[in-house]
Amino acid sequence: NAELMRVTAPIAGRLSRDLPRRGDIIDHSITVNLTETLSPDRRHLLDLEQQSAIAKDRAYLAKRQLAEVVTIDHGLETRTESYRSGMIQRLGQQVAEAEAEKAGCLAEDQQRRDVRSRMAQLAKSGYTSQIRSAEAFATQEANAGRCEMADARIQRLKIERDSAQNGVFLGDGASDVPYSQQQRDRLVLRRQDLETEMLQQNSSAVQLAAEVTEERNRLERIGHSDLLLPADHLVWSVSASPGSTVTEGQT
Repeated sequence: NAELMRVTAPIAGRLSRDLPRRGDIIDHSITVNLTETLSPDRRHLLDLEQQSAIAKDRAYLAKRQLAEVVTIDHGLETRTESYRSGMIQRLGQQVAEAEAEKAGCLAEDQQRRDVRSRMAQLAKSGYTSQIRSAEAFATQEANAGRCEMADARIQRLKIERDSAQNGVFLGDGASDVPYSQQQRDRLVLRRQDLETEMLQQNSSAVQLAAEVTEERNRLERIGHSDLLLPADHLVWSVSASPGSTVTEGQT
């Protein structure tokens, strides 16, 4: 009149070898491994692991490229600073040359003024012609024009020098910044893109790692089935051989 409890395989697979044998008495409740899946579907897990590996590789590549960008940017910074320093020194020398030219021009202008004044007096006294006096006047005026041009050149060079000290170059046919600085500006944008890429890939790698862990746990849960053997029972019979293959629902 004892209660008879039949056990069936909940999933198809291989029956455990550690099942109680016929005639064993179960004194207290225990949980045993009943069946294990022969070929679990691991395609989703493999796909997640592949995506995780790709995300890590891309993050590493972006990190390595960032390091290269930093190295290149340092070299361009050195070149830009050398170019700026050289331009400032060259403009300074040109300013000095123009100031020397202006000083010589002013001295010559003073001499021409004296000649002009004497020629005017001589022409007034009749010792020379008016034409000679006019020639002296024209020569003095031309020299005064050269002095004004030298002064204008000095002012222009000073403006270019001051601008170069601030990193902006005003030379004819040149951009506002040198090529090295333009490359640095492009590297800033590239660095921002790489930082964004690395952040996204690291985030994806973390998320995929969590999904891989969850999928492994799921496969672990569905990969086998456990059986709770209640206390105060006797194993009356075992209808399948331990370690054999069973189908779902088989007693």
